[in-house]
Amino acid sequence: RVQRLEDIEEIHELMYAYGRDVDTKNFAALGRLFAAKGRWGGVKGPGMIGPDGIREGMIKAFGADDWKNHFHVFTNAIIHLDGDRATAISKWQFTGPAPGGGARTLLAGHYDDVFIRVDGHWKFLRRTVINDVPSPPRKP
Repeated sequence: RVQRLEDIEEIHELMYAYGRDVDTKNFAALGRLFAAKGRWGGVKGPGMIGPDGIREGMIKAFGADDWKNHFHVFTNAIIHLDGDRATAISKWQFTGPAPGGGARTLLAGHYDDVFIRVDGHWKFLRRTVINDVPSPPRKP
């Protein structure tokens, strides 16, 4: 039972590290959160594979985006363990400044994750990003 709790906590920490690395655009660190054949896919394309592929894909997809004063919020992670594999569903919001002050949710969705234990530590095997609440169309 203790191992189960430790595994769930390590997976939570992995998910939070992902958020930190995305928000700070530390895409090299983000890539290292994925297994050698780990895959990221969803809102910005069909998929990026492996730590280096994910790092390069994230730079290309998000590197030019201006995220000053923007951040992600992660909630409702439900994790299921199965030996050296695990799955999770969780919610995310991308938050930024609101006109006139304060903050507002710009995007929201959920993650569909598969994890694998590699050398005694949990890594993403697959992270699929689903955008449930897209941003409103930009004004011309």
